[in-house]
Amino acid sequence: MDILLVGDSLAMVVLGYETTCLLRRRDVASHARRAARHAPCVARLGHALRSYHSDPMEAVRHAVRFVKEAGAEAVKIEGGERRMDLIARLVEAEIPVMGHIGLTPQSVNAFGGFRVQGKTEEAGDQLLRDARAWKRLGRSLSFSESIPGARGANYGRAADSTIGIGAGPDCDGQVLVINDLLG
Repeated sequence: MDILLVGDSLAMVVLGYETTCLLRRRDVASHARRAARHAPCVARLGHALRSYHSDPMEAVRHAVRFVKEAGAEAVKIEGGERRMDLIARLVEAEIPVMGHIGLTPQSVNAFGGFRVQGKTEEAGDQLLRDARAWKRLGRSLSFSESIPGARGANYGRAADSTIGIGAGPDCDGQVLVINDLLG
């Protein structure tokens, strides 16, 4: 099944921003509305707007509004264990949620740039805990980005199903940025 993801790459690849952190809710909503006419659409819930760094109930209200504006079937949220309270509240509010672990573009400044994640045993163990945390909440599909291939397969098994973004060939699916495909 094809799923259209309106994610962080929109900022740099389509809109020409220097960072994904500048992406605005209206940018994502506009592109998601158009994408949703053609296939199931997952839209990235805005980290830059602090939409899920605030009070959890405010974040749920923001997500409900965003899903209506974007016309998306699901939202994508970065992070793992540290976001479980919010994710549980979104699931309770009947908002489909997909996870994003590994290189999370909205946190790129904390990583010191776009770097492969999970290379050390400690970092790999944290990513595995993140994948398992998603599964505990019934979120069995997640995105894994910039993770060494062997680890990407492990996270996929921990989460039931994973979509790779530079996470090796053993993922259940792969993200393909349309601009990359078209050159």
